[in-house]
Amino acid sequence: MKALKHAFIPLLGITQSGDTMLSVILVWTALKAASGTTALGIVLAITSFLPYALQLVFPKIKGLIGQAPEKCFAYARALGLIIAISGLLMPLPLSPAALYTIAGSFALVNFFSQQCLEVSMSNMVLTKRISSSEGSRVLQSGIQLGAFVGGAMGGVLLDAAGLRGVFAYLCGTLLFGFFIPAVLKALGNGKPETHAQQDVSAGKGQVPPLNTFDVSNRAILRSAILCIGLATVQLGAFNYLIPIEFMHGKHWQASSFGIVLGAAGVGALVATFPLIASRFQKTLVAIAALGIAISDVMLWRTANVFVAASATFILGYCLNTVRIAQRERIFASINSPIEGATWAGHVTVVTQVTRSFMPLLLAFVMRGVGGDSAGELLGAIGLAVGCGITLLHLSQTYKTGIHVNRVGRA
Repeated sequence: MKALKHAFIPLLGITQSGDTMLSVILVWTALKAASGTTALGIVLAITSFLPYALQLVFPKIKGLIGQAPEKCFAYARALGLIIAISGLLMPLPLSPAALYTIAGSFALVNFFSQQCLEVSMSNMVLTKRISSSEGSRVLQSGIQLGAFVGGAMGGVLLDAAGLRGVFAYLCGTLLFGFFIPAVLKALGNGKPETHAQQDVSAGKGQVPPLNTFDVSNRAILRSAILCIGLATVQLGAFNYLIPIEFMHGKHWQASSFGIVLGAAGVGALVATFPLIASRFQKTLVAIAALGIAISDVMLWRTANVFVAASATFILGYCLNTVRIAQRERIFASINSPIEGATWAGHVTVVTQVTRSFMPLLLAFVMRGVGGDSAGELLGAIGLAVGCGITLLHLSQTYKTGIHVNRVGRA
């Protein structure tokens, strides 16, 4: 069982690396091919909103994934392979219409692949085939490994082999993804873990349960969703402004862009490991909020690729730390599957709407301030997001203290 868990991480990392690589290349290509920055905003908006819109139009998709996530994952990889082969055969350079079509189509592949993985892992946790903390760590580790490999290799491969080389690599990673369902099925057929194993695993780094769903809990849940929304604002600003700043402000190459994005993936991966004792988690979240602001200012001011990579490593670590902490807040504040589904829906709406809206909003702002101000704008957003998360975190800590005192008196 342990060998299968360890095998799952590199397998998932390899197949996910192609997804990340294509995202990096599409962003860079859109920015390079267009005279302005609006095309980049359109590409990012399409890739964020289209999967969410498709689920609204066809709600049965969720049911299909819930019934057979492994099989749906294989179908998603097959669809991605068709798109990759089509991109491989298209004449270069890609037209804007072709770019938007590939971006939107592959956004669906990526989104539904992620959903299939999460549902499959959730099913294994519910049936006690794997502990909740280990399932989360294994899944997140594989995803972040793919983000690192894809980000680091994307720019280098584009410079060395061109867009066709990228699509050829993508075909290979998608074919590799067909091994994932077999590993997931084998994991799902493993022996259930004991309750003691579950308790020990689930207790590491978790926020103590709040037990009673009252007004205080609702306030904590709302602030947790706001924190996740602010983290998404930061992520959207990073995805949109960094390529503009690197290309037009610093005049760097695609390989430098890939290295810096890869460093962010490593930072996010490191955040998934419980390296800090749980009693320091409150302080860690506050430090992470400060780290977001500092890293954005570093990215704006530095002219050195390695300093920029250090800044994105910090940013990836801090953003993932905040997101993990807020998920724990949400898990600790709900008492039934219905409540969990309701608040998970709120998180999805906030995340998808923010991710879709931010690139278009920033494209409008950039028209007014000019491409040379991308770094300055990123620094300002980082400072605002850092302050906002700090205030919300302090509010959560205060409300949690009040709630614990009430439960103790009761």
